[in-house]
Amino acid sequence: MPLIFDRDTLTQKGLFHWDDKLACTLGITHPKTLKDGTQISYCANKGLENQIHVYKIHPSQPKTRVLIGSFTTKHLAYGHSMGLTEDYAIILEQPIMFKMEYMLEGKPMIKDMVLEQDQTTKIHVMKLSDGTVQTFDTNEWMIALHTANSYHEDDGTLVLETQTYSNKDSNPFAAVLFEKLDDINKIGDQEYGSKFQKISLNLKDGTLKIKDYMSVDNGSLDLPMFNPKYSGVKNCFTYLSPYFGPT
Repeated sequence: MPLIFDRDTLTQKGLFHWDDKLACTLGITHPKTLKDGTQISYCANKGLENQIHVYKIHPSQPKTRVLIGSFTTKHLAYGHSMGLTEDYAIILEQPIMFKMEYMLEGKPMIKDMVLEQDQTTKIHVMKLSDGTVQTFDTNEWMIALHTANSYHEDDGTLVLETQTYSNKDSNPFAAVLFEKLDDINKIGDQEYGSKFQKISLNLKDGTLKIKDYMSVDNGSLDLPMFNPKYSGVKNCFTYLSPYFGPT
């Protein structure tokens, strides 16, 4: 539920109300922006089916979400970030979900989450011009919280660069639990299988390739940053923050 804050005092000033009727149960934390200032984002919705709605917000109408397209998912999929070029939105359907009954019981977010250890990550590529979707199965268990750049190779291959966590026995959100941060014997135990990866999506033949740029067994490689002037264009440098554990 979006709130309005005073940007100077951070005092809550009430609920934010959209000017549209788009149904959303869960939004994401990090939307992306096109060169003309249009924001692209998505939300998951729990209805008769579990759906993902991809939408755009033009700077001239900041309270109106315009639906680009939708697709169904197996569960109420949790999303944190996404990939974007001027032509495509890249959505990760990850093996981490929210249990609606836990949410209704008022449990903390970390307790609402369930790791689907028998599932793999799916990547949905939506064409911004018409909302059509092409889906890729990574055949790997991974959770991506923060994506880096997305761009096209010279041969047309679509690339998503992102950090991922690959240990299906560990929820990466547990890294910031106070019970771990406050215990000197636990704070160094961060075996989440952290990686920084290049995911190449061939839109012509539907194949996918994954390349590991960097990886650590204990600790995190996260919060990738790059020069935003190169958003959607192949760039040379990306910077990551290593934290927790002997990285």
